[in-house]
Amino acid sequence: MIISESIWIRLKTILTYTGIESSLYQAALFAHQYILYMQIGPQLYGYFGTIFSLIYLATMYLNLGLDLTIAPLFNQKSDYLPFIKNILLQALLNALLGLVALCAIIIFFRSYIDLTVTQLIICGLIVIAETGRKTLKLMLHLFAFHRLIAITELICLGAYICIVWTFLMSGYSASTFLIFTPLLLTSLTALVVYFLTLSPWLKQATIEPNNDGINKVITLRAQNYLYQITHSLYSPNFLIPIIAMQHSVELASLLKIISMALYAINSIIKQIFTVFSTILFSHIRDYEYKEKQLVVQTLQKYITKIVVSVCIYSMLHYYVVSTGNHTEYLYIACLFFLIISSEHLILTYEHFFIIEERAAFLVLCNIGMWIPIIIIKNVASVSIATFLGLLIASRVIHFFILYIYGYYYWQLPIAGSKKPFYTKPVS
Repeated sequence: MIISESIWIRLKTILTYTGIESSLYQAALFAHQYILYMQIGPQLYGYFGTIFSLIYLATMYLNLGLDLTIAPLFNQKSDYLPFIKNILLQALLNALLGLVALCAIIIFFRSYIDLTVTQLIICGLIVIAETGRKTLKLMLHLFAFHRLIAITELICLGAYICIVWTFLMSGYSASTFLIFTPLLLTSLTALVVYFLTLSPWLKQATIEPNNDGINKVITLRAQNYLYQITHSLYSPNFLIPIIAMQHSVELASLLKIISMALYAINSIIKQIFTVFSTILFSHIRDYEYKEKQLVVQTLQKYITKIVVSVCIYSMLHYYVVSTGNHTEYLYIACLFFLIISSEHLILTYEHFFIIEERAAFLVLCNIGMWIPIIIIKNVASVSIATFLGLLIASRVIHFFILYIYGYYYWQLPIAGSKKPFYTKPVS
């Protein structure tokens, strides 16, 4: 038996709720972003977009690898109460670290940042709130609160959009305070809802000292954090500020809105398969290698079909809309989208490596791929298109190395399997 029928039913529930949530969420977000772009113009939209990218990049850095460490540890816990309390304690320490970092930025680096103290405080609190929100959301996914998460996320996004557009339609001009304060309020609301959902268990939980367990958590978090940092170098939240600084805010703005619809599709794919694979691999962690091979192979088959379909659509979209004076920008947007899409081709493998505690190998691969790019960029002056092309080439080499490593250690094939994903238990 590969996966029991009861677990498979639970996984289908995850796919259903996560799929509905991510599809509606991204559709509403794209509509909001596109109308906002048309309303306020590319210059101001590019400015807000760059701040958004930096906020979510900082959110990932502040997490310190905690989210990637939860799943490998979750399946090893016979008593969930100490596990919950320990994870929440670490999330609280992350928040305190975020407050210290925010104070340091205000005191020492304020003169280098084009934001007022009030704006910095709002953005810093958003980073802290979003970091805790993501951690609690992942924990609730592991405890099968998928419907609660879907409802909470959609209500918070709807509230944010309504608040922003109520003020804009009332005659208020778009400002950092108007765009980001509602985000802080809705993020804090979701954080409180998720915390209250877990709070009944906290009253019963005690933290038992375990030096071996603490050392393992520290080691895993360090590896996963390095992976998050190196992996983020290919993310749009990192690339858009780079493009804005090296070229222009207008290009970053146009690039963000051109790729927004396509990126929304990729976000749906990433969110669904990230949650699904994280929970799935945590369940099969103690399975035999042959069973793991079949699960990974089948999941890889489905995600490859989806990504290839999206890439074909994007190429057709490029040839249809590449007219006028923005052909160069559309070409850059196409390369940008290929970088985003390429991430999903290896998504299954990377999550499997993380659950199997091989994040250190992923870190070495990411660093090794960036070294020649940095050398080329420093030696020769390269355009944005050439820079993105180098990133795509490095990703191809990265994929090849991971496929070879997966085949060598676990005999993980690349092609999809025609065998059933699970078998019913024998009565």
